Amino acid sequence: MKLFISSVLVLMIITFGVMIGMRNGNVVEVNFLIAKMSLSLSIVMAICFGLGFLFTWIICGFLYFRLYIANKFLKRKIDKSSKQILKKEESINQLKHSQQLDADFMLSNKKTE
Repeated sequence: MKLFISSVLVLMIITFGVMIGMRNGNVVEVNFLIAKMSLSLSIVMAICFGLGFLFTWIICGFLYFRLYIANKFLKRKIDKSSKQILKKEESINQLKHSQQLDADFMLSNKKTE
């Protein structure tokens, strides 16, 4: 559902950009570092919109990937800590059990004496 909503939102933005571009049919001169071009204003707007969209997705993808890696690392750390806690609990339970057995043995010895 989230993907559907985001896809519809992106399509609406692109449609809005195309509608604005159709209203601006003027020819403008674009100066690059080494060349000049005469392009329709709508084409220049579409190129700028597309480049902005692409750069934004690249930056968001990088940030998402970084968070994904950090999350994976933290999950491993939690799993490792959980295993250590379980081992400690098992050793504590074994110690308590052995102490209980020792206490029972000592009581039984005192009763027989």
